[in-house]
Amino acid sequence: MKQPGLMKTPVVRLSRQRGQAYAEYITITALVFIAAIGLFWENPALPFFPSIAATFRSLFGAYSFALSLP
Repeated sequence: MKQPGLMKTPVVRLSRQRGQAYAEYITITALVFIAAIGLFWENPALPFFPSIAATFRSLFGAYSFALSLP
């Protein structure tokens, strides 16, 4: 006997949600990158690419650590 409050989410609905986080990540990353390029053009002495690479490496390390926790 089915309980009235518990309904399964249709598979079609879940498949539409796939990739949303990826799209948001790409959008935010692109905006940050464009803003950083704008700052780089104003002050070319800034070490832009090494600092961005180090930042992404650090954030990805923290993200992967958080995912590995039980």
